[in-house]
Amino acid sequence: MPQPNTSWQATLLLVFLTVTLLRSNNAVSPGINDVTDVFVTTDSGQLRGTRRTANIGLHSVETNTVDEFLGLPYAAPPVGERRFQRPSPVKPWSDVRDSTHHRAACPQSGSSYPETRTDLQDEDCLYLNVYAPYKMSDRRASYPVMVFIHGGSYFYGTGNRYNGTALAQTGVVFVAINYRLGLLGFLTTGDKTLPGNYGLYDQIEALKWVQENIGFFRGDRTRVTIFGSSAGGASVGLLYLSPLTTGLFHRAIAQSGTANAMWATHSKNRSEFRSHVAIFGRENGCSEESSIADHVKCLKSADWTRLTANVICTIITCVEVDPNFKPVIDGDILPYSPDEFLRRRRFPRMAYMTGTVRSEFGESYGDDLEAKLRNDTAVHGDPLTAEIDDFLATRYHDDPAVRKFITYHYTNWSRRYPLNDSDYTARHYNRAEMLTDLGLVAPTAKMAADVASVPGCRVYVYYVDGVTSFHSVELNYVLGAPFLRRSFDEFQPTTNFSSTDRQLSEMFIQLWTNFARCGNPTPDSENAGFTWVQFQASDMSYVHIRARGEKVTAQMLNDYYARKSYMWNTLVPEVTRLFREERETPRTLCPDHQKWIFLTISIILLCLLFISLCYRFRRSPTKAYL
Repeated sequence: MPQPNTSWQATLLLVFLTVTLLRSNNAVSPGINDVTDVFVTTDSGQLRGTRRTANIGLHSVETNTVDEFLGLPYAAPPVGERRFQRPSPVKPWSDVRDSTHHRAACPQSGSSYPETRTDLQDEDCLYLNVYAPYKMSDRRASYPVMVFIHGGSYFYGTGNRYNGTALAQTGVVFVAINYRLGLLGFLTTGDKTLPGNYGLYDQIEALKWVQENIGFFRGDRTRVTIFGSSAGGASVGLLYLSPLTTGLFHRAIAQSGTANAMWATHSKNRSEFRSHVAIFGRENGCSEESSIADHVKCLKSADWTRLTANVICTIITCVEVDPNFKPVIDGDILPYSPDEFLRRRRFPRMAYMTGTVRSEFGESYGDDLEAKLRNDTAVHGDPLTAEIDDFLATRYHDDPAVRKFITYHYTNWSRRYPLNDSDYTARHYNRAEMLTDLGLVAPTAKMAADVASVPGCRVYVYYVDGVTSFHSVELNYVLGAPFLRRSFDEFQPTTNFSSTDRQLSEMFIQLWTNFARCGNPTPDSENAGFTWVQFQASDMSYVHIRARGEKVTAQMLNDYYARKSYMWNTLVPEVTRLFREERETPRTLCPDHQKWIFLTISIILLCLLFISLCYRFRRSPTKAYL
């Protein structure tokens, strides 16, 4: 009797064993995933997502398995008559919705993000992405939720760029949202004709969706933390202040952005708003004689590709340091200005975290300035130099002496050039530091101090030093980029992360997720290695996170940017007030009296300048971050 040919059986067995081994390795090897479909049924309909299992190398993981649902609609498409309207609830669907890939980014100018290429944009863009931890042994678990609001000066960016796998593996549900940007998100007439703030209302609608649906993804709707960086951080601060967000979230983290920053909300008047609307209307089919209402109709019918920043900025001057399209005080979502909110102490009783990094605007300006200083060349021809100088001149247009005081304060006098060297300040005026202090450091310190002064408000402040400490660079560490082998920072695109990067990322993830769980970043101080003490206006305590070489440290210090904060929050406003009062003083005063007023103010300025210079000469290098 002939023996059966078993070679095919042996081959099949070998293939089976190889596949089994590979699947086993997928669960423990970085970059190799076990991937299966996963289904969730919400009140709006059924979703098909992706369940991925991977060991990315994090030490503090709760699970290696994450359910990923991409492109979930949280509002109806803001197209047609819905353009320039508040978002409407999403309509239910009957089929299984494919949620295995991202949907469109909101219309914007081209940026360095691959996720925002023009062919990946559409006005139908109100979607969010969910990354939820999954444990076979605890399928009924309920996890805290972290909702991320991206930055980008309110005119570029997308939630699609931010992968939540690392945070989800530590036991939180991560949500990243899109919201309308630029003209489509923030154009306003300053009245009810075109009230503006559509992008902010989108963010609120997304938070309502989270409250209604996050339970389907094992999220705890009673423990929702909002966090964001740059304009996303400012958005977090504005949502924190707004009366329309009560009950939608329970903790807030504003990273390198704050609601009371001079760039975060509009200071323009109604006539300027209407003038811009008329300009854009004429560019899109309206005539010179058209009413504002007609201009709005023209803009509603225009193709969205004509309303993005790369087109708009050929019509008006767009300023990088002061966005043209941003939130406005509308009497509804923002009944008062942020400064008025701070004055009234109208804050929700919840934990609030905020902070900055060493060189907030160094990525776009500081390195270039340093190169020019080394070449000992003037910087008058640099476009960003002119932009910053024009911005300062606009902000203090009536106070040339104040502008001169600011310039001298941020001039590097250590080389002791002759004071009559007319080109000296042009070459050694540190605009990057000035912009960092005015735009982020001082308002962050003020908001932290004002919020901390209200009983029941817990405030935690941080400062990041080292490891290319540029604006928003901490996002790479908060989101676990060194473990995902990708960068979330357009100014630091490298994926060649070091062991120090991984240490820093572990620390950030632990602190941020602890805060999301219980409102305290160091509930177990022994495990964290330090106790993050709450910020108080009396001592301005903050954690100084530092990375040098292979060493990462976290140390509690006092007086968070105390001198810089005092200068911008107290000194400059007071000097500005003195000059304004002097200007507005009736000219019935005798000439001698006017001379004495001017002389007094001049002496005050000279004294302040002398104190400032003494401090800059004497300060120790170890205190450079204060």
